[in-house]
Amino acid sequence: MNIRICSAYRTISTEGVGVIAGVPPIELLIEEIQEKYTGTDKTTAKRNLMDRWQEKWNRGKYGQWTYRLIPVIQTWLGRPYGEVDYFLTQALSGHGCFRKYLYDRRRAEADACKYCGGQDDPEHTLFVCRRWNDTRQKYTPRKGETFQCPKHDGRSYIQ
Repeated sequence: MNIRICSAYRTISTEGVGVIAGVPPIELLIEEIQEKYTGTDKTTAKRNLMDRWQEKWNRGKYGQWTYRLIPVIQTWLGRPYGEVDYFLTQALSGHGCFRKYLYDRRRAEADACKYCGGQDDPEHTLFVCRRWNDTRQKYTPRKGETFQCPKHDGRSYIQ
């Protein structure tokens, strides 16, 4: 269902697609329903659900690229703009049109960027490649901050 919600590739991790789609894992939703059934008020049950989901997301081992971009689920869910689509989901998941992804699945001859020769992964395309410098520079005046990749927190990096 989450894959359909955000138009993701079927290779995306369950953890990552759930966050991008904004749908908590089913086992956590069941726990929320049980809490409400046993008398916990809705607000507290929802807060507990979000706390458990965030904890699960923090210790997850898949979807690490997505985690770098969306480390706090509540911030992502509370964003005041936009829906996800096919293209945004590719950028947030790292699964899609990136040469590295295609090369790893034998769908491209090489993993090199066609514009500059670097390894074409989502970090390269979104934050490094000179082809997109103008687009990144247009972002800075609107937001008042530079467009840069979040730092990796040292956990295993599995895409």
